[in-house]
Amino acid sequence: MGNEDNKSVLKLIGLVGALFIVLLLVVIWNVVDEKKRKEESLIATEIASDGDLKEIKSEKKNEKHKYTVDEIESQIKPAGDLIVEEYHYKDAGVYEDYKTFFGARVPLTTDKQVFTYKGTAKVGYDFEKIEYEIDNENKEITIKLPELEILSNEIDHSSFQIVDSKDSIFNSQDFNDFNALEEELIREKNSEVLKDENLKADAERKANEIIISFLKQNPDLSEYNMEIKMITGK
Repeated sequence: MGNEDNKSVLKLIGLVGALFIVLLLVVIWNVVDEKKRKEESLIATEIASDGDLKEIKSEKKNEKHKYTVDEIESQIKPAGDLIVEEYHYKDAGVYEDYKTFFGARVPLTTDKQVFTYKGTAKVGYDFEKIEYEIDNENKEITIKLPELEILSNEIDHSSFQIVDSKDSIFNSQDFNDFNALEEELIREKNSEVLKDENLKADAERKANEIIISFLKQNPDLSEYNMEIKMITGK
């Protein structure tokens, strides 16, 4: 009877041991499987994130830059010094001086000198007055130029030549008020220069060529249609 009991106990122990081993293998397999699934999930997440990142980068790459007035202005501002036309002139004038008494000329006191002179006037545009219209959606840039202005006008003092002089008996002189004479000559010449339609056309053509060439230095603006106009109605 004792041997039978011992055998039963041994069988039970063997059965429990086998069951334990099976359970242990199941636990190990579940742990390994869970770890594998987590790794696969992590890889899938990284792939998805990488795809999203690439998509974001692609969207940013495809998104076109929208230009502002400040950007366009800063790009063409250096062109201001190049858009200048020089107008060289040679002219003649008459200078008279005389004595007056109660607003009337005193006879025999008039001095008269006929002279010639040379000078150079520079004309251009005030870039602070330029107006801009930028349509990024339709890729159009319109630049409106103000009226042509006199930037400087200088008379060459060494070019003055008196070609005829008539001095009075009582009032002989030689350009006593030269500064006033020079200012008057410059005012007259400025008015004359700004009426020169050929000069205006040349300046406008030059401005068009130079401004567009400066803008096209930026390759991103090559797709834009550019137009230069004159400001009107002001």
